[in-house]
Amino acid sequence: MKANLILFFTRGVSLKSWLEGGIFEREKLPYERYLEKGRFEKIYWITYGKKDRKLAEELKQANKLHERIYVLDKPAVFCSKIGDFLFSLLIPFFFGKIIKNANLIKTNQLDGSWSAVFAKWLYKKPLIVRAGYIRSKLLESRKTRNLKKIFYKYTEAFAFRFCDRIIVTSAHDLNYVLNTYRVKKEKAEVIPNFVDTEAFRAFPNGKRSENAVFVGRLDYEKNLFNLIEAFSHADINLDIYGTGPIEKDLMEYAKEKRSNVHFRGVIANNQLPGVLSSCGYFLLPSFHEGMPKALIEAMACGVVCLATANSGMREIIEDGRDGYLINGTAPQDIQEALNKAALSRNEAIGIKAADKVRKKYSLDVVLDKEYAILKRFLYE
Repeated sequence: MKANLILFFTRGVSLKSWLEGGIFEREKLPYERYLEKGRFEKIYWITYGKKDRKLAEELKQANKLHERIYVLDKPAVFCSKIGDFLFSLLIPFFFGKIIKNANLIKTNQLDGSWSAVFAKWLYKKPLIVRAGYIRSKLLESRKTRNLKKIFYKYTEAFAFRFCDRIIVTSAHDLNYVLNTYRVKKEKAEVIPNFVDTEAFRAFPNGKRSENAVFVGRLDYEKNLFNLIEAFSHADINLDIYGTGPIEKDLMEYAKEKRSNVHFRGVIANNQLPGVLSSCGYFLLPSFHEGMPKALIEAMACGVVCLATANSGMREIIEDGRDGYLINGTAPQDIQEALNKAALSRNEAIGIKAADKVRKKYSLDVVLDKEYAILKRFLYE
């Protein structure tokens, strides 16, 4: 039997935003691979972009999107944040005929997952809820008490209660879900983020500079002010790739501190391997992380990676073997870790990191694990 899959995008996220954020090439990969392997006949993406269907056709004409991925976009009348929420409630009715003929529903993240739960109820379809990160957990780490936190707590509990299976990307997220929402252990599984190891790899005979790089969203959780301050005393340069709400503040702070920092803007995911393979160090000094894609992509390229020793990073890096853990979030902690890495000059660190990624996080390894879950519900 050839099955059809429906993917519910995160609330407010569009195909256009994937392209503008430079993540389209990465995010489409698992679905194109499923189609290439014959595991699904058709895959539908339900998105929050009002012109995403037209954009998808243009991408297909340019051979940048698989012909059997179909985009169901948002009507133009819902062109606001409130509109996104209203659209999320009406999705099961707008696309009822297609959902009814599908075999399986999956969410890309938790935000907006209520749409998929309603679709499951209406059309009696199995639902897989994927939680790449858990918003309530992030808000708890900030020690905030507000309506947003309450909202996410209830919507997450709703999704976990009524879905058929939960996929999280890390062991610490699994423990959070099991303990916070009293989910049965057999209902949730860990499937890590993937890396396209055909693209993200160390270039043979490639020359590396001594410079460092950060790639990610420019937000408070990434601890970038302390990272910039650390590089006000460093002998090497730091290139920052990405954009976000604090970008202008970071630029002003870098000038104030006279740091050796350069802001490079957004970079498409398919251009990252060249950047990563030419730099000496990758830094991710975040206060909190789930299972960061940027980190495992850098490791796949054989870069010496330094990351904060929080629960997300400790699951990925073995300190001193395939990377370095930063024991704290202050500028001096970052400096100490960078000095330690520079003094050791251990080329085996990057080699072991790339080998770990190939064995544990490559696209086919991760997809085989995920499909083992999906097919249980496809062929019951």
